[in-house]
Amino acid sequence: MEEQVGKLWHNFISRRASTGHPAAAVAFAELASPLATFYRAMGGDPARTLGCADRRRLGVRLSWLQRLAGTEQRFSVAWQDEKGLYLPERIELFPQPELNRTLYFWLAAMAAQLPLRFNWFSDNQRAAATLLERYPGFASSYARMVPPILELRASIPLKTASEKLHERAIVRALKTPLEQEGPTIPEGEVHPVPFWIYPALSSSDTTSDREESLSAQSVTDEKTESVSVRKQAERIDDKKKTDGLLVFLPESLFTWSERIKVDRSEDDHFDEDVPFIAQELEEITLGERRDGLASRLKLDLDLPSADADDYPIGRGIRLPEWHYKRNGYLDDYCLLQPLLSREAHPAGLPDHLRPLVRRIESQLDRFRLGRQRLRKQPFGDEVNLDAWLEHLADPGRESSQNFFNRVETQHRDLSTLILADLSLSTEAAIDNDNRVIDIIRDTLLLFAETLHTMGDPFAMYGFSSVRNKMIRYHILKNFNERYDDRIRGRIQAVKPGFYTRLGAAIRQSAKLLSQRSSEHRLLLIISDGKPNDIDRYEGRYGVEDTRKAIHEARSEGITPFCITIDAEASNYLPYLFGSRGYSVIHDTLKLPRVVPEIYLGLTH
Repeated sequence: MEEQVGKLWHNFISRRASTGHPAAAVAFAELASPLATFYRAMGGDPARTLGCADRRRLGVRLSWLQRLAGTEQRFSVAWQDEKGLYLPERIELFPQPELNRTLYFWLAAMAAQLPLRFNWFSDNQRAAATLLERYPGFASSYARMVPPILELRASIPLKTASEKLHERAIVRALKTPLEQEGPTIPEGEVHPVPFWIYPALSSSDTTSDREESLSAQSVTDEKTESVSVRKQAERIDDKKKTDGLLVFLPESLFTWSERIKVDRSEDDHFDEDVPFIAQELEEITLGERRDGLASRLKLDLDLPSADADDYPIGRGIRLPEWHYKRNGYLDDYCLLQPLLSREAHPAGLPDHLRPLVRRIESQLDRFRLGRQRLRKQPFGDEVNLDAWLEHLADPGRESSQNFFNRVETQHRDLSTLILADLSLSTEAAIDNDNRVIDIIRDTLLLFAETLHTMGDPFAMYGFSSVRNKMIRYHILKNFNERYDDRIRGRIQAVKPGFYTRLGAAIRQSAKLLSQRSSEHRLLLIISDGKPNDIDRYEGRYGVEDTRKAIHEARSEGITPFCITIDAEASNYLPYLFGSRGYSVIHDTLKLPRVVPEIYLGLTH
């Protein structure tokens, strides 16, 4: 009974203290895709991603009802850093859903006008004035959104002269953004302004170089969950020598007790409450200790033993990597190791692919070298009866006298290199019978059969990585090798492992393609996700290095094209490959059938 009464009281007092309109709420997830497009169209950094922001604590004065209810202690504000723009998970400020939706687009447009480092008060006011002057369509929406917000701000409790001065400046800036004068106001000391962008917290700065020295952590088969919002974090030093000393001082007992490590059972099962707890935490603290059982096992899984590894070819190839912060290359930073599989044995084409191969071969007749048929020509190898009969049926009509068909020999001077992502993410299951890696195998086999039938020279490689010093470059077929059961066996032996350092793999593939004398050279990348690794290559660093590698390939006359099954690829692939340099396959099971068709469309 007490619990039920407590719930009723909590719901009642929370509703009284709340200033939102839950019935008209709009969620960020509903607008994520159009917001990303709109943000970039307004001039936003194309390398930034859009995500949800966690609620932020501000040092503001609350009303007695809010203090009683315990609400409004943290606020949803929009902010950005060099990695992304983070918008509120839900907006319910207005009773009209269309105004809540419009506020999302206004915030995206505001962020596109602001630099990474900015003055919160003056630069936000300047950005609002720019939008209202440059885009008149915003004026009517802004005029509808401001009065309800000013009405809410009128009830803000203000006691000190400083609070009143700051609030008057905020109200004046909202009413007349074109006025560029006002005091310097710390953003954490006034109630949140929902129309403005906030700076990133100091603890949310980009990954420091110190993180590169942390122990590697590999992806395992354990159940994992993700938190949907960008959390504030703090890194602490938990490697102190005094961590094992504990002073125990009860009133009746004065002893010193030292905590020592003993063997005991380890419980590494997944806690179902962890995602919920992480979602609710205001700040997450990260330590640097890596001496637990799970971390030791993960560390051991990072690299296979020499006995189980593939055959290394040579001592490895040194490659540069682009550091976008320094605006320069890290020379010889990556070590790429060509490998041949130990488990590959000659094998024929799998039975389940034979019907598809026969269908593809029947469709390739008009694409074969030297066999293009030209109809209604002035001369040729055979008479075109249709054109002749049309002329006889209407002899008075002007005719071009094109009564022949001719088979013209054409030369397709094209070399293609297929680069397949073999990272650990390809281990993911699609259904009860198929994994992503199984679909990639079938795709590579069908692609190889298509290219072999076409007579186009081609090569195939797969790649994965563990940091910059072990980029595994699997040789499936060189340009000089004949396609046969030996190559089919290599393709069927591929297996998933490790991460996706895409920039180095593209550089090596482009280097191999640049050695070809073909007039046209195509680099076709098959991947299931964005660039990542366990060091700083995660996030924008990896995206920028990959983009630089793609630009390098284009400067060599190579055409890169990416085929992906990543549902979120539209958030980053346009920045990497351009609007026409990629294709997203939403149904993964159709990938083997679609890839040959994409190739024919690219090369016809």
